Amino acid sequence: MVVQSIVSGVADMGEGIAYATPGRFPLTEIVMLPELGLESSRSCSAALWKAFKKYPEIAAEYNGVKMLWLHVTPAVKLITRDKPVRTLEDLKGMKVRVSGATAAKMGKALGFTPVSMGMGDLYLGMEKGVLDGVALPTEILVSRRIAEVAKYVTDIDLGHDTFFVVINLETWNRLPKDIQKVLEDLSGDWAVDFTGKAWDKFDAEAKAKVMAQGIEFITLDPKEKARWKKLLAPIKDEYAADLDSKGLPGTKILRDLQGR
Repeated sequence: MVVQSIVSGVADMGEGIAYATPGRFPLTEIVMLPELGLESSRSCSAALWKAFKKYPEIAAEYNGVKMLWLHVTPAVKLITRDKPVRTLEDLKGMKVRVSGATAAKMGKALGFTPVSMGMGDLYLGMEKGVLDGVALPTEILVSRRIAEVAKYVTDIDLGHDTFFVVINLETWNRLPKDIQKVLEDLSGDWAVDFTGKAWDKFDAEAKAKVMAQGIEFITLDPKEKARWKKLLAPIKDEYAADLDSKGLPGTKILRDLQGR
């Protein structure tokens, strides 16, 4: 666990992914919910960072470390091996690798079988047909060479994987003030924007590259997309309500993220 390692001093500074420690970052993980209307990394990272600064309950998830910045992937898409997905019916019986418990609920709602699998095993899983697809950002087609074992991408926003960059408090306090200033200037708002733009650039470049190689990007018919959104909407409401029941501002944060 990254945060605990840094709190204990095993490491001075590090980056972690929120869903890898179930239950530790429930408010941070709100942006893993689908169809928030924040598809780009830049827009979603900025919205999450704004919420982090507004709600002390999010900051409390990182007690014991100094937060440098949060960032998220571009929206997760449905990438499939050899079967195009244009309707909900096409998903029946498919095995799709997803990230975390919330994504598993999305899979069950949409009708496919969610599978947990490490990133290092995805290529072989797709190549051998153990997986029918993966739910990940488009950049994975290039960064993990998944374009070699996939043919289709269905354009639906299935949420964002979320990362944090933190530093041990004692380490931070030992740093000279001029070094602290450099780190602060290159983290916070600046780093959120820089990282978001970098994610989006890589994602767009990956899409252009794999389309030139023959990967088909599928845009759902508006009526069909409405069917998907109808099934996904309760997951968002239930997630927020569960946080509310624990005394956390789940619904407020969700509404902020969706601009309501």
